[in-house]
Amino acid sequence: MFLAHGIPVDFVINQEMHEKKIRNKGKNISKFPPEFGIDVHIDDSAGVETEGKKFGFKTIIVSVSDKDWVNTVLKKIDDV
Repeated sequence: MFLAHGIPVDFVINQEMHEKKIRNKGKNISKFPPEFGIDVHIDDSAGVETEGKKFGFKTIIVSVSDKDWVNTVLKKIDDV
């Protein structure tokens, strides 16, 4: 889906991979993109935005009802 919009994806992190890497380091956080070399985490959860502020990683939150989410992300990416 991302490639159809011209957005390359290097790899996907599923819950199992995240749990293994993060929990083994004693962290209790649902998402922690810096651990995987990710500069910005794009999500639809306000909770992830809160975690980003608390744990110091950048987020772009997109509403699930945003039909123009690609442009929303492209507009916000320069701000983070």
